[in-house]
Amino acid sequence: MPDGKWDLRKARLSGADLSGADLSGANLSGADLSGAGLSGANLFGTNLFWANLREVDLTGCFLSGCFLGEAKLSGANLRGAKLLRVDFSGINLSGADLTGAKLLRVDFSGANLTGANLSGIDLHGAKLFGADLSGVDLSGFDLSEIDLSEANLTGADLSGAKLNNANLSWADLGGANLFGAEIIGANLSGANLSNANLSRARLCDVNLENAKLTGATVYEISVRDLRLQGTEQTNLVITPSGQPVITVDNLKVAQFLTMLIMNPEVREVVDTIASKTVLVLGLCTPRRKALLEALCNGLRQRSYTPVLFQFEGPMTPAIRLAASTIANMAKFVIAEMTDSKNVPQTLTAIVPALPSVPVQPIGQVSSGDYRMLSHFRRFPWVLPIYRYTRIDEAIDAVVERIISPAEAHIKR
Repeated sequence: MPDGKWDLRKARLSGADLSGADLSGANLSGADLSGAGLSGANLFGTNLFWANLREVDLTGCFLSGCFLGEAKLSGANLRGAKLLRVDFSGINLSGADLTGAKLLRVDFSGANLTGANLSGIDLHGAKLFGADLSGVDLSGFDLSEIDLSEANLTGADLSGAKLNNANLSWADLGGANLFGAEIIGANLSGANLSNANLSRARLCDVNLENAKLTGATVYEISVRDLRLQGTEQTNLVITPSGQPVITVDNLKVAQFLTMLIMNPEVREVVDTIASKTVLVLGLCTPRRKALLEALCNGLRQRSYTPVLFQFEGPMTPAIRLAASTIANMAKFVIAEMTDSKNVPQTLTAIVPALPSVPVQPIGQVSSGDYRMLSHFRRFPWVLPIYRYTRIDEAIDAVVERIISPAEAHIKR
């Protein structure tokens, strides 16, 4: 034809050898090219609407600006093909081989890519909204900033993949392998991650609101700054494959318990906190400093680990919360009450809630009354106050009159 455009509508070219042919601008709508050889062919601007391209050989061909609406490309060989601004949206590419294909602004939204081979391709800039990628091997892929919202990734292999700032909202990742994946700043709201493998994955600043994590394996997962409102977190598996299954119902708890179970050093730290920590509360003044130091030294001599709160400024909710948190883990509490309003205020947040943690109050006789103590006397785990006249007297009595009574209460 003079204009170089071939009119091959509905042509029967099944099995034909068109390798290296220049079919740019040709009209192949409705043509049957199944099993044909088109390796190295130029298909720039070609009309392939409704064409049958099943198992066609398109290795190294040039596809740009062509129209593929309703075309059938299942099992097609696109190894090394140049796919520039190609619209594959809604196309059946199941089982297609795209190994090493060169992609630029390719639209796979809604395409069927089940069983496709995507090895060695760069998906940056590709559209994958609503694509079917179930069972596809995407291990090690950099999928950062890609729109995979509503995509079907059930059973897909995403081990070691990067999904930073990717949009996976309402995507189906049920049973997917995300072992060691890096997921930072991604949107996984509404996503289904049921029974997915998230072992050793790193999740930071991720939106998981209304997502489903039921039955997911989260062994050695690393999580930080997650949004979890409405997230289903039941039966999270915290043990590796081949070991007895242990499940929890909270992602952050899962991270902690995994470290606790699998890391001897973490276990040692937790054991130390649970069995040896003693919380010491007191006013930070030059006169009290010697007594507080003596209390800490006495505790160390008894193999305890003192945690000293020296109050200086006004009480804040953060300080009170920190003291309460440590008290929850402490063996007992020593409260130096002299001239301090902050210490009694802190005890109001500790004493009623922790009947298993004895509190030993102490105070100097000359500092005035201790009316706040009358409020605490109704709690049996608050011991009688040890009153001292001089600080050196209290220092000499640290073990006998302050530490030993608390130890005796614990034994009882």
